[in-house]
Amino acid sequence: MKHFFLFLFAAATLSCVNEPLNIDPVAQGDLIEESSELFQFLAQITEDESAQTSVTCIDFIYSFVVYVFDEEDEYVSATRVGNDLQFWQFLLNIPEEHSVGISFPIQATLEDGTLFEINSADELAQSIQGCITEIQQEVLGGVAEAFKQCGWEVRAVDGNEPDQYEFSVFEVTPSGGVVFYDAGLGSPGAWIFYFIANQLHMNINLDGVNDPIEENWNKDWIVTFYGENTLQIMRDELTYDLNKICEPEIYCTTLFFEECVSDDDDPLPPFTANFEFENYSRCIGLITEKPLEEGYSFDYFETEADAEANVNALPQDGYTNIENAQTIYVRITDPTDVEFELVEITILASLCE
Repeated sequence: MKHFFLFLFAAATLSCVNEPLNIDPVAQGDLIEESSELFQFLAQITEDESAQTSVTCIDFIYSFVVYVFDEEDEYVSATRVGNDLQFWQFLLNIPEEHSVGISFPIQATLEDGTLFEINSADELAQSIQGCITEIQQEVLGGVAEAFKQCGWEVRAVDGNEPDQYEFSVFEVTPSGGVVFYDAGLGSPGAWIFYFIANQLHMNINLDGVNDPIEENWNKDWIVTFYGENTLQIMRDELTYDLNKICEPEIYCTTLFFEECVSDDDDPLPPFTANFEFENYSRCIGLITEKPLEEGYSFDYFETEADAEANVNALPQDGYTNIENAQTIYVRITDPTDVEFELVEITILASLCE
């Protein structure tokens, strides 16, 4: 069983994490003993997946810093928590034999707006139980709101080597489904969020364009972190960060680029628009695995023959299409300026609302 004490210091102005601190010895009267009701509850929510609670949750006034101590009561780290979810995740991940602390009083704002104050460990034990269900509903509501028609770009976790799916994108559709874009190919599917006991899960199911996509992604993932713009998921030895991007021109899906028609009181087909090719080079590089950041250069041409001969390159800061839709030929040259590859992209001028 995981054993820990609860003893938090309210320190709203402290922002440093994992810094050495001069901390006074813990007062014995402020510790929550193993036999206390709060200790039993915290042990229950971190280990017993079948546990059910029903006591109303308190609303903590955020943010504050939580200090962690080892089994010798030596300072280990300080972590700022800014909402119920962060506090809850912190409690679930306290290492065995470690303890955390809090100074009293603790204040909470109730639903009717009144201020509730807790002045002892016993009062906290009576008040904190049962909050997990309410936190779960808050989390699921936040996830549902966050995942409205945005893109979630796959990134390697800090410290890990880039993965083959780095910069691939999950795009949420208006119907609530998802399309996973990798190397310019889309795999439609769905993802579902749910709690198993106190652990948030993400279940992904894609109709992959190839077997590796289905084998890698069609799994039940554990959500190890959820923030407003970041989601971290894990299974087996794999961990990914999914970064939320709601501007489609910033994340990369296909080699199809659409712009609004040029200003006109009464536009008629064939529509024309202004295309800034320099804005497309990053995505083309990611999709073709020739990143702009690694020194590849991108030149744009109206014909394949011009691209092969590297003549009559189009301006990258503004081009008006001559057909709709129109194929553009991109000459990608490696950093040594010796080898090149031709890639076709499609541009389309469309009426925008």
